[in-house]
Amino acid sequence: PFKWSNTARLWLTGWNEVNIDANRQSIARFERARPSDRNIWAAVVPAAGWHEGQTVAFTGKQDGIDPVGAVQADRETGSVTSAVPAISLDSLAGYFTAPLDFMNIDIEGIDEVVVSEDAFARLSPHVLAIEQYGDDIAEILERPSSRKLAVLGYRMVGRCHVTSIYRRADRIVVLSQQRGPILHRQGCSGPSRSLHEPST
Repeated sequence: PFKWSNTARLWLTGWNEVNIDANRQSIARFERARPSDRNIWAAVVPAAGWHEGQTVAFTGKQDGIDPVGAVQADRETGSVTSAVPAISLDSLAGYFTAPLDFMNIDIEGIDEVVVSEDAFARLSPHVLAIEQYGDDIAEILERPSSRKLAVLGYRMVGRCHVTSIYRRADRIVVLSQQRGPILHRQGCSGPSRSLHEPST
């Protein structure tokens, strides 16, 4: 709920959340630390080929997720491989009321695939945090995901380590006391203080 979390600070200021994580131990920690949140044990996968009841092999540590490419148990690192329920972003849309205030995507290698799906465009978050890798900003802005986000009306407004921050160019974002959901880590999280368009 806190270690390596992009959304913990938001939760500490009153945001309530929907969290999805492929690591069962992580979800158990969310249940203990944030019992008022909706916490879902599942791995977010591309919509193409997804079906109800599908599972995927997940390799991870008890306190986090292994680097992309880990596919088997590793006694030295404490990693274990297990079958995890799979879920698509499209099937998750029912948990949220679009447009979202803030979405954080960290899905271990398929982040860029998800933003190209129709479900992302329907959810239309005001602000997006997403992992993107590149040697410099120019290279990142040439990535397929960045081009797709530009088509959808997003502009990059910041970078923090490997996380890019995008904002919908057609929205003025302010802090308010309203509530709304956010998407977190291998999944989702959501808010008591949210980002939204000012009332007129």
